[in-house]
Amino acid sequence: MDGGESGPGALLRHLPEKVLELEGRGALTRTFRRLDPERQMEVLVAVLAEAASTGPREVNVRAIARRAGVAVGSLYQYFGDRRSMVAVAAEIASGLLVADLLQYRDEVAALPLREALVAYVCAGVEWSQSQAELLRFFAGAAYQGDVWLGGRIVAPVVDALLGMVRAILVAARARGEIASGVDLETAARYVHALTLTLGDSYLLPHLDVYFRQLDGATLAERATTLAEFVTIALQSGETDASSGEE
Repeated sequence: MDGGESGPGALLRHLPEKVLELEGRGALTRTFRRLDPERQMEVLVAVLAEAASTGPREVNVRAIARRAGVAVGSLYQYFGDRRSMVAVAAEIASGLLVADLLQYRDEVAALPLREALVAYVCAGVEWSQSQAELLRFFAGAAYQGDVWLGGRIVAPVVDALLGMVRAILVAARARGEIASGVDLETAARYVHALTLTLGDSYLLPHLDVYFRQLDGATLAERATTLAEFVTIALQSGETDASSGEE
């Protein structure tokens, strides 16, 4: 995915608009908006890092201040109260991640199906690695079962990822790469699960003990195998849950 800048710089492009929106809603103060975007991101990452360590309801404002290199009083000037710190940081993080993902959707969907799936997995992992602190927070929210964090940050990002898989399959169907009898929504959900399992096994190696996706192979090798398997399955048209019934 080389259609634009990736990494923290890409997220910073979307940050001013999101901050302005939240200020308009009264969730952030003008004092925070006046910070440089890089400094804003440092503060937000500090909030999320502390929330990932302690849980969103137990964050220590002094610990956040130490992580961010700011005074405790400054945090209250930015957010108003402790409860809103995590809520705002999570909303901004999910919004930035989703916006950054969406800019690549059409580019990836335009590739042939095999290439699209390999690019989606490999470039997606590279993209995730460039957001190290956000990845840590996201993984904690996704795998530690916190309902509050799940709704605030996991669900919007996962919906965007599922949407990317759906767009890939819809475009492949239009090019004649997928059999007409395939239920695209069912296929999208299964492919989404497969790609998440592979990508997370690479990003969070302890999960591979459970998922057994890499097991000594490279990510590119496994992504290619996954793409070939999915392509053959979708070309056969035998992905419908009712296809095995007599």
